[in-house]
Amino acid sequence: MKGATVFNRHSSRYIFRPPFIVRLEEFDEERLPTRFELSEAMEKNLPDLEIPEDLLNRLIEHARQEYPLESCGILAGKNGKTTKFYPMENTQKSSSCYLMAPEEQLRVFQEIEKEGLELSVIYHSHPHSPPFPSQRDVVSAFYPDSLILIISLMEDKISPIGAFQIEKGKIQPRVVKVIQNK
Repeated sequence: MKGATVFNRHSSRYIFRPPFIVRLEEFDEERLPTRFELSEAMEKNLPDLEIPEDLLNRLIEHARQEYPLESCGILAGKNGKTTKFYPMENTQKSSSCYLMAPEEQLRVFQEIEKEGLELSVIYHSHPHSPPFPSQRDVVSAFYPDSLILIISLMEDKISPIGAFQIEKGKIQPRVVKVIQNK
């Protein structure tokens, strides 16, 4: 791919792919889908997302701290139950897209693997739009074994969230179960 940053290091379970390596403005516009397809049928059926209330609150706080820019990060766990929160820097410094530094991603992926966890969720915020995947979000969904979680900051007091499985341009909403802390 023209203008791509070469990043040869990888862990045994993860391979870095655009947009996490390639700058977003280097996307080939012809690759963008012209429409979205909500789908019932996915090749893989990922579990719904279970997230502890305190972890969700930290995610929302991260999004608010980064406002008016998009926040981004990674959640790890097992079988749809998230247990670890990795806030990442949005190197794009943009209110409409995000990019994680490949070196930071690699460090997080290695830690997840070392702890015997799985990449559960790639999350980001939408500072000025609803918690539904944008066209760029659909094109950028390169980890089909993880969900996409979007936090909307359109409203002052409430931060609506949405979880989605995105596979080959198809979007399937997933249930988010917030687990009360004991």
